[in-house]
Amino acid sequence: MAFTKKTVTKVEKSKEVENLIETIPAEENGNDVELLKKQLISTQNQLDELRALIVNNSQKHESTTNADSMDRWCTIVHLEDRAEGLYTIFRSSLMEYRFCFFGETRKVRRAELDDIISKNRKWFERLVVTLGADDSDLIEEYGLPKADKVILHQNQLTRLPALSLEDLKKLYEKVCDTHKQLMIRKWVTGYYENKDGNYRNLNKVNLLNDLSNGAMSHILDDMTEQKRIKRS
Repeated sequence: MAFTKKTVTKVEKSKEVENLIETIPAEENGNDVELLKKQLISTQNQLDELRALIVNNSQKHESTTNADSMDRWCTIVHLEDRAEGLYTIFRSSLMEYRFCFFGETRKVRRAELDDIISKNRKWFERLVVTLGADDSDLIEEYGLPKADKVILHQNQLTRLPALSLEDLKKLYEKVCDTHKQLMIRKWVTGYYENKDGNYRNLNKVNLLNDLSNGAMSHILDDMTEQKRIKRS
């Protein structure tokens, strides 16, 4: 973004001073009157120069502030957890960015962030990525959606299978819709990887299935089939 330095070369004279000069009768007191007029004109010129200096300094400050703002570092946070080999990909005019894991971050300059959002706004609107906590002012400035509820943190996702039924229910109900889906996907992945027995806790699977309107039904079917195989 280009900034143009504006220079004020002329400021209109104060109307009050002009009126005062005009009211002084030239025929009275001769030289004294002319001297007074010269003093008023000199004062006016000094005021004009002061006003021009103030305006120019204000414009320089605004230009510098805007330039500093565009040089500011901003953080982009990935809010999805992709399967191995899959990525969230978006591009700016400078480079390509790839995210795979939940909580991944990238640092970019504000000038590049403008370009990224203009080209990849859908990822921000779907809350696949968002801006960092220090950049919350930019979320409003860009008109990006805010999470209607809480956003998951990495440690919460890691501890997910170990939560009690009550805590699991509370967490699911308070997170945003994007992370409700993330919790379900995380649980399904954990179930099939079978590295943590908590993912196969029938009560927890039933709870998540009820909360998600049947999103875990295929897991329940698989658990039922596994039980039948063991009995036979």
